[in-house]
Amino acid sequence: MVSSFLPSGFLKQTSGTSVYVQVFTLSFCPHGFFNLLQVRLREYEASVSIGVPHQTSISDVPSLRRNGIALRTSNGVSAVLVLDSRESKITAKFSSRSIGKPFADIGNLQTIVGEAIHSLLTDKYHVDYDIFIPCELCLADGEAEPHLFSLKKTVGRAREKQQHFLQCQTGFHMTPLTTFDKIHHPSDRDSQVSDSQIQRMMDELELCRALIACKVYISCAPNDKYRPDFKSAVRMKRLLHENGIRAWVPSFECDQDHQVNSFVLQNSNMVVCLISEEYWSENSNLTMKEAQIFCKTSPKPVVPVVISDRSPEYPFEWMNSTLGLLLAGQLFENFLTPVDYEKNHKAFVERVHNLVSMQGLASQRGQLGFDFMVSYCWSNSLDAADRGQVQSNSGNQFSDPRVFKKRLECCARANSDQNFKGWLDIEQLALSGGLFEGIRTGLNSSRCVIICISDEYSQSANCRMECRFALKALGKPVILAIVGGHSETWKCTEVGMLTQDFWDKPDDRANTPFCVDFRGVKDQQDFEHLFQNLLCILASSIIIFSSIFF
Repeated sequence: MVSSFLPSGFLKQTSGTSVYVQVFTLSFCPHGFFNLLQVRLREYEASVSIGVPHQTSISDVPSLRRNGIALRTSNGVSAVLVLDSRESKITAKFSSRSIGKPFADIGNLQTIVGEAIHSLLTDKYHVDYDIFIPCELCLADGEAEPHLFSLKKTVGRAREKQQHFLQCQTGFHMTPLTTFDKIHHPSDRDSQVSDSQIQRMMDELELCRALIACKVYISCAPNDKYRPDFKSAVRMKRLLHENGIRAWVPSFECDQDHQVNSFVLQNSNMVVCLISEEYWSENSNLTMKEAQIFCKTSPKPVVPVVISDRSPEYPFEWMNSTLGLLLAGQLFENFLTPVDYEKNHKAFVERVHNLVSMQGLASQRGQLGFDFMVSYCWSNSLDAADRGQVQSNSGNQFSDPRVFKKRLECCARANSDQNFKGWLDIEQLALSGGLFEGIRTGLNSSRCVIICISDEYSQSANCRMECRFALKALGKPVILAIVGGHSETWKCTEVGMLTQDFWDKPDDRANTPFCVDFRGVKDQQDFEHLFQNLLCILASSIIIFSSIFF
């Protein structure tokens, strides 16, 4: 009598243990095959007879069960073979505790098992079979049922077609074909690898390294790749490379290029989308499929750059297309009629650099990951005007909210060697799910809010919403920075009513304990004096907030 089940817990994946899985699928399972396989593997204990080095011999007597067999070698490699007679398949799980080269040790036992199965099936039963290799990325993600690549059909055909990558159907991972070069079907008697094969493997590995190193994927229409101006995709790529950012511009010549593009897109940190009429037109299926991937299927931070449009002014025609729906709420760079190409390029590179450097930072930050958020109207920012993001500007270089944020981040917190960290829309919105979701996240994750109030701020529906949500819904500490022109119409509006406790004082002073007026600044000395006031208010607001909530 032979027990029907394998001993529980014989093979476990723990720290320091490497596990490898193979599935042998038969066209049918001959009667008595698995019993003969058990006997054959037991005979392999005398390893000298099959030419295997002594240190990899099966030192313990195999543990036999009716539908399984457990093996263990003297160098710490284990294997469990389980027969599924209904589906005519054998699942082999190999495990190694070796620290040096675990898969090399597993490979020796794997060869023994593979040769035993192959010799029995082909020499005695004349049965055809295939080997299925699980997707390594599915295993890394903890998939209960990882995709299985057929070594004979899928991998073999990919080699014939000289493809570089295979895509699994479970997690849609892109796996380099070189991953399977170390695995050969036992029916391939010639185990010699030619110099040309080695060179091809090395070239493909080098290509994989280069592709994975690309942080930015530049999505563009074919004709926009080599535009004869400063808006071409290759020009954008060169700009990023000059600033130490690896970028990829897709090729469109053959099907293999599409596979490489898909692999880079999946592994990149973010996307730069060059928007033109050709990109979103009805005939541009390829580019719109890319947009679906990086916006919905596998969302990534996106920097839209408008390089051409039929409408010269806002709102642009692309906003009414499917692309406009996908990118709704995203802040875009306007390269249609830039004031200064060099300044536009500098702002573009700075934004991309900030997004690349922030990758992974969001997951490391807690619920309150920012010290402050700057709520402002773009019409009060000279930087926004220089970038062509607004038509007109009210204010000067001493009352620019974006300058406030940069200067505050250069200052250290009290009793700490770390600088303040601020939230600004043009830097953070691409990391979130759109405009309103990004604003909500920014307000929730900031300890206090700096409201740069002005007439333009009070006239903006989005700004009023930010102010209302911060004060009424969240009860955040608020600091007022008065910017823009000298008009005070905003005091008679909703935002004036909401912030009255911060600016309304009996002695009618411009600056109160929580309000700083930057409108009358004429030189750097005046600005530095008021900035120090703003810095002190910020530090005290964070201390008060921390004492209340922590």
